[in-house]
Amino acid sequence: MNFEWDHAPAVEVRKQTCTYTAEDPERASRFVNGLEAVKAKILRNPETPREFEAGYREMRMDSFPFTLIYTIEGKTIWVVAFVHNSRHQDYWKRNS
Repeated sequence: MNFEWDHAPAVEVRKQTCTYTAEDPERASRFVNGLEAVKAKILRNPETPREFEAGYREMRMDSFPFTLIYTIEGKTIWVVAFVHNSRHQDYWKRNS
């Protein structure tokens, strides 16, 4: 399987990484490692999280308040949103 990021969530991840880096480089490193862990979980079992909406699945980060929302298209997993967990659950639809 391939793992790809749409433009908007990729930008959000870069912004958050920059914010954490400015505040605490160790926290930024944990954040990046957390993203890699979520990516690995998704790649191992992409269909494990049930669809919460037709065609869309979500995986929360363990130590940070963010969720990756993704869809599976053939052999590609597309991250369509990177959402802070305090946002309204439909926020990602308006911003992806």
